[in-house]
Amino acid sequence: MPTRLFPPNRVVATIVPGFTVQYSPFPGPRKTGILLQCEEELRHAIQHGASTHKLKKAAERVRTAKLDVAKSLEFALTQQQLKGGPVETELETLKRDTARWEKMLTEEIVELYRSGSL
Repeated sequence: MPTRLFPPNRVVATIVPGFTVQYSPFPGPRKTGILLQCEEELRHAIQHGASTHKLKKAAERVRTAKLDVAKSLEFALTQQQLKGGPVETELETLKRDTARWEKMLTEEIVELYRSGSL
């Protein structure tokens, strides 16, 4: 008999005895969907001339979503590397991109999206 986890008014997950949960470390549709949504919100704010404060908030959300996807990819590549897969160049590229996005100012992110290069 499955056991319900709280909150009591919604089933968040069920626990079935003898069932093993399979976890995929690759960024699934949820993380990439959040990234796409944040990017769309930033583009919309740019097109409609939103205030600087709103643009900065939207750019920060894009940065956070990109770093979440990168973190998930890094974990997946590390797991592949432990299994003997040739992923050194992909890991190096991902780490460089992650460092670049961490250091990038919100104004630079807005300009990237304003110019249409992303």
